[in-house]
Amino acid sequence: MNDSLALQVVVVCTALLYAKFVLTAIKGGSKKFKSSNRPPEDEIARLILAWGSALAHGNTAITVVATIVFTVARTSHTLAYANGIFYLRIASYALSLTSAFVLAGNCIGGAFSS
Repeated sequence: MNDSLALQVVVVCTALLYAKFVLTAIKGGSKKFKSSNRPPEDEIARLILAWGSALAHGNTAITVVATIVFTVARTSHTLAYANGIFYLRIASYALSLTSAFVLAGNCIGGAFSS
């Protein structure tokens, strides 16, 4: 794999998560979720790690897989939250956190490799 693939994946996943965020905000604005207590979206902060991995020339395969897993996990988390599926929500959140830590390590590794 190459660095351009990592950048392409990060760009597409960023766009997908932004679209999900906008749709969630629109839906939440017109009709609150059952709990009436929507947690803040945190994709933007974690996507910085994906961008860092791609731009710091971290391992391309790790960047691609971790970014895709993160995107799927965050989307799954939102759907589980909206539908009150507790265990899927917890598992999705844990998977997104794990992906973020993998991206953080990959970003650091890429920044310090010569």
